[in-house]
Amino acid sequence: MKTLVSDKAKDILARLARFWVWRRRRWVKWLSEELRQSEAKLAGQISGQEQLIERAKRALAEQRSVRQTLEEKNTSLKEGLARKTEELEKLDRHHQELDDRYSLVKSLLSADRTPSAAMDNFRSILHEDYLAFANEESSLAEEAQAFLHLQGIEQELELITSFPALYGKSQIAISGGFSAGKSEFLNSLILDESVRLPTGIETVTSIPTYLTYSEQAVVQGYTSSGGKVSLEGSGLKLISHEYVKSFGFEIRKIMPFLSVGVQLDPDRFSHICFIDTPGYDPASATNTAEHDRVVAKRFAEGAEALLWVIGADSGQVSNSDIEFIESLSNFSNIPVYVVLSKAERRRDEIDDILDLVDMTFESTSINYLGVSAEDSIFRGEYGYRNMSLDTFFSIYNRSSHIEKNLCDKIDAVFGMYDEAISADIEKNEAIIGSLNSVDLDVFGEGDLVLSEKVSEKIGDVSSRFVVDSLKRQKQKSSEIAGRLKSAVHEIFEEVS
Repeated sequence: MKTLVSDKAKDILARLARFWVWRRRRWVKWLSEELRQSEAKLAGQISGQEQLIERAKRALAEQRSVRQTLEEKNTSLKEGLARKTEELEKLDRHHQELDDRYSLVKSLLSADRTPSAAMDNFRSILHEDYLAFANEESSLAEEAQAFLHLQGIEQELELITSFPALYGKSQIAISGGFSAGKSEFLNSLILDESVRLPTGIETVTSIPTYLTYSEQAVVQGYTSSGGKVSLEGSGLKLISHEYVKSFGFEIRKIMPFLSVGVQLDPDRFSHICFIDTPGYDPASATNTAEHDRVVAKRFAEGAEALLWVIGADSGQVSNSDIEFIESLSNFSNIPVYVVLSKAERRRDEIDDILDLVDMTFESTSINYLGVSAEDSIFRGEYGYRNMSLDTFFSIYNRSSHIEKNLCDKIDAVFGMYDEAISADIEKNEAIIGSLNSVDLDVFGEGDLVLSEKVSEKIGDVSSRFVVDSLKRQKQKSSEIAGRLKSAVHEIFEEVS
């Protein structure tokens, strides 16, 4: 902006200082006119600048409004982006889970059966020769149960063929009600802290799992067709009910069990294989609960010993626990050892609880060995009755005669057939003997006509009580049992 006093005004003012007064009026007039012109000019400039400032203010306000709007939009977009990113991550996780499940199912369905001529021979005898025999004979009422036992033996042999580390190990089934603490107890035995079986307050274990000693963690899934699939460490989540449900179908039909090799104390467990079975829920009548009960039963019946887990927080043995153990086909023979898990929750009452459990089992016909109270957190034993848990483990930490045990199971199944067929033979022979006695009595009366009629009818009746076919069935039973045991021997020769 230019100065208020021009050069001309300055000059006039300078002259005013030098000239006489009478000439000052003229110069004052000039100066006043110059000042008015400068003031008018300056006022115009100020007005113009004020207008520019006002326009600048309005532009600035508009820019601030636009900026605020943009900032709000930016915030909204950031929030939307965060939500979309979260949704994308969720979808990505879901896609990855679906991809993992798809890959697992694909690998299970495409898994080749472990090649074994001896195992193929066993299957052929069981599913062809035995079933043909079972369809012919009608003496044994529990035939379905007999076939289930033989299928259990087949499954054990398939596991041994696919999982040779099981050979020579004593199998101890870990059983109990749901949320009894079975998986927590097994975790207390595992030395590798990075490997943990799923635990929780709800029903957890879904797929039976064989747990054995191994230097390196190894998880494998076994298919119903005899194949196996190696799984990553995260494969342990397959054990849980929640993960099994996520498949949307019954995956246990194509993968009935898992095996887990983990670091255990070799001095205590090098020759032991633990079987973690699903917990059963006696209060539930769902299909899942019934499936868990059937599976737990089958795997418990196939073990050499049963380690029954009871939560110490319950403080007692339930009737359903006793009923479940007594429902096992071999309950009077299979040794049962009881573990009170989570003993740290009832430490002050543990002696009373041990006495109550001991007294309850002693009053049954169960082959009861003893009870131990275990702290699953600090891995210690608070007390026991009859024998300690370490003593129980020492009994079974030895090379097992698993081949003999399986052959004994085959003998037990076909012993049922022999007993039933022998009873029918004895019954039929008694009936035929009685009919022949009647025939002789009538003949002794001397009425030949009546005697011939009676003999003819007795002959018709006697033909319904044939003994020869039963004797052939008994011989066939013995023959199939021998062939199955020979096949078992061949399988173990292959494995060894």
